[in-house]
Amino acid sequence: MRKKWRYVILAGVVVIAAAAALFWPDMQTIEAETMTIEPRQVSKTMTEEAVVQPETNQIISAPISGEIAELAIEEGQSVAAGDVLFKIDTRDMAQQKALAEKSLSVQVAQAQAQVPAAELALSQMEQAKKNLERMQGLAEAGAIAQAELEAAEYAYADARTAYEAAQKNQAYLQSMVSSARLQVSQLASDIKQSTVLAPRDGFIKNLMIREGSFVTPQTETCVLSTEESLLLEVLVATEDIPYLKAGDKVELKIKQGEDKLTAVGEIREIMPYAVEKVSSLGLTERKVPVKVAYTDKNLPLAPGYSADVVFTLAVADQALAVPKTAVFTYEEGYAVWKVDAAGWVMLQVVTQEFKTANDIVIRAGLASGDVILVNGSQVDIAEGVKIKGF
Repeated sequence: MRKKWRYVILAGVVVIAAAAALFWPDMQTIEAETMTIEPRQVSKTMTEEAVVQPETNQIISAPISGEIAELAIEEGQSVAAGDVLFKIDTRDMAQQKALAEKSLSVQVAQAQAQVPAAELALSQMEQAKKNLERMQGLAEAGAIAQAELEAAEYAYADARTAYEAAQKNQAYLQSMVSSARLQVSQLASDIKQSTVLAPRDGFIKNLMIREGSFVTPQTETCVLSTEESLLLEVLVATEDIPYLKAGDKVELKIKQGEDKLTAVGEIREIMPYAVEKVSSLGLTERKVPVKVAYTDKNLPLAPGYSADVVFTLAVADQALAVPKTAVFTYEEGYAVWKVDAAGWVMLQVVTQEFKTANDIVIRAGLASGDVILVNGSQVDIAEGVKIKGF
């Protein structure tokens, strides 16, 4: 009986040993998500919110003083070069111009009437001078009395005084003519300027006048903005500026209802200075204003709108990229869990190139075709562990 039980126990041990030999490998393996690394293009991007601005703003100022007689524009209206924006009342100026023209005619007539008198005074002075010179010669020869010489001197002095007075009067009348002509010319120019035209195509914003408003020279009346080319101004962190340059293409995104619309823009200018901004977390950051040009019409953008600008900071062709979750810190660097062909896990030190939103581009440590664990922080992973499925 004892011998029989001995055989039964021995048979049980054999069965257990066989089962252990059969199932032990599976008992030593664990489940983990893996991926095979394949070369691909990877881009590092950054998204910042931008505000749409017109490429140029031109302040339209009143050229003259007066009351707005006619306003031909309204806020937001599109205008073409040469369109009438507004007119300033010129009725008073027209009356002033008529009076100035009449005064000019009088001044011209007076100046012309003075010409013969001035010419006569000149002739009389020249005659008196010749007579004085003749009398001086006779006096030196002792042919005339001193009284006759003095009479000639007095006559010449009187003639010269009369001529100088005629000259002054003629100069005064000419100055009056010039002043009258200038007044007429200025009034004519003001009347011409009273109709203000759009200097170029654009649209009206910040309209600050209405019919009946009184304006003076340089009074700001409105702003003319171009609508052909829009600029988006975006603030970029100083550490990202070295990756950007004028001419780089960017992606523009806006959300319209449930739709997400995209378009292409171009960096127009990177400003040579930084400004301080406080983030939503209360942190002070230094950022550089960057202007992005947008000329397409497939996005409903207008000045004052906002849009997301996606900058490409780096592009790597045939890059070996792994998920951020696969990389963990190791000593003073980084590492991933690499899986060999048999499924055994080993630690692999890697060097990073750059990070994207979801991936890390590996510069060294991995090769195309390598298999790694997607989750590098999985708690039951260690060197020598076997991954199920290999």
